[in-house]
Amino acid sequence: MSSYWKTCLVSALAHGLGLVLFVVTNDIAHHLYLLWNGGFGSRGIAPGAVFYLVLLVFSVANLLVVFIPFRKVKYGAGVVFSIATAALLLPQHPLRALFYVASGWLVIVVCIYVSSWLSNKFAYEGGR
Repeated sequence: MSSYWKTCLVSALAHGLGLVLFVVTNDIAHHLYLLWNGGFGSRGIAPGAVFYLVLLVFSVANLLVVFIPFRKVKYGAGVVFSIATAALLLPQHPLRALFYVASGWLVIVVCIYVSSWLSNKFAYEGGR
């Protein structure tokens, strides 16, 4: 297996765990918001629909980051995710926009660092 595909596999694992972290973070924030405010100002499916929309954008951004070999371009994909999320949610949902932009970008950056660290670790240990 070539080094590029090994790196992509490690990166896919890291970003998959990042996706799980993003969903868990959203659930924790959702429960905290309900404890503090008692409920959402909207009725129907709006909170869930917004989350699924952001999750779709987050998944596509992470999938792109997995296959991009250059770190600066990976960070650019994270910035594009942040801009796209802000464009989708502002000005109607400022609190949700702030949460999803900040948490999503942070998870993407952490996943880039973790996948880079794991790729370097496996590359050096695999050659011995």
